[in-house]
Amino acid sequence: DYIFQDNTEKFPISNACGQYKRAYDLEICKSTEPFECPINRNMEVTAVDKNQKPGKTGPPAFSCKPYDGSSFPGFYDLFEDTIVESAYSNSLGRTDVAGCCWWKRGALMTAGRCAFGKLNKYVGKEAADNRGIYLYPDIDFCSNPEVICDHIRTHELRWLIGFLDWSDRVETYVDSNTGWSYMDELKKFVDNGMVGDAFINAVTNIVTKNCHNLDLCAETWGEDPDKDYFQLNRRTDFRNIMTNVFNLPLTASPTVTPTRLLPTFAPIPPRPSPTRIPKPVVALSPNSTSKRECNMIVLAPIVALVTWCVWL
Repeated sequence: DYIFQDNTEKFPISNACGQYKRAYDLEICKSTEPFECPINRNMEVTAVDKNQKPGKTGPPAFSCKPYDGSSFPGFYDLFEDTIVESAYSNSLGRTDVAGCCWWKRGALMTAGRCAFGKLNKYVGKEAADNRGIYLYPDIDFCSNPEVICDHIRTHELRWLIGFLDWSDRVETYVDSNTGWSYMDELKKFVDNGMVGDAFINAVTNIVTKNCHNLDLCAETWGEDPDKDYFQLNRRTDFRNIMTNVFNLPLTASPTVTPTRLLPTFAPIPPRPSPTRIPKPVVALSPNSTSKRECNMIVLAPIVALVTWCVWL
């Protein structure tokens, strides 16, 4: 995660608690899945930071620690390149970082207690202790969420929490106001020839703002001043990968390429006569179910991959 500045040249260090009017420590799961991690205001965690440049301090890595009632983390002054310890608040008024250990991590920049709690319940220590699932039995994602970034298996963990967030929040997304559904719109996008940018823009908004259309949703995660830049990058990457790598959309139904025998000097033994009469290949219409399903199977992970790639 990053420490974004406010409208001055000061970077609130309490942004560890949340940025763009998000409060990471207060974002919990649905009542039907109360799996969020508990808040521990005595927890001390410091983020892995590989962005520091030699000879320049820069904004410090995120951290959380208990509040002693008098000292404050303050802000980073860009001009002076120093940290000023004062009661300087983030966009929601937080001046301390007690219990604020849930900043963004992983391929999808996932934040909040819910995702880490679900990860712990599904594959972490809680899964091993209570359900007999031993994928990461030694990792308690609730007591140390930074394990996503500093564990020896960090690369798979970063993708794991991204996939969890994608499948749990994006693929199941349905807007309560308009009825806009990710899966329904994906089908429409495929059926209409995969043209236009509306779909990929909507998915970008869901990932970053938890809302497909910032003008229509009842609740969003606040405004991102860099959203236009990231949207442009995602659109470009999406088109490049879709057309140049996967050659989508398919204009003809997929066929199996016949295998070819390699040259050999050894005599080839006679083959038995075929027992089945080969069936002729029937061309499918442009809107056939088989071609549509193939396009959707290939396209779905591309949307996920492109949505992530600018964060990596």
